[in-house]
Amino acid sequence: MEKGIAVFAKLRNTAPASSARLFMVEGQRVRLELEAPEYGIARGQAGVIYDAGDDSLMLGGGWITKAPTSVEIL
Repeated sequence: MEKGIAVFAKLRNTAPASSARLFMVEGQRVRLELEAPEYGIARGQAGVIYDAGDDSLMLGGGWITKAPTSVEIL
C-alpha cells in the first residue's frame, strides 16, 4: 500500500489548510486525499499544496479535476 506524502492543502481562499496525503499518479498529475471530509469541493476550483513540516513552503498548486459527490464516514 502506498503511503503518500504528508501535506497541507488549501482548497478555498477563506478556509484554513487541511491535513492531507499526496500521491503521485501518471505524468504531472497527483491525487490528494484529505484526512477529514471537507464541504464544497468542486471541479474547476484551484488547490494549493503546502509542506506539512513548514506550512510557509508552497509545494505547488493546480486545478481540481475530480471531486467526490459523497463520502463514507467510518
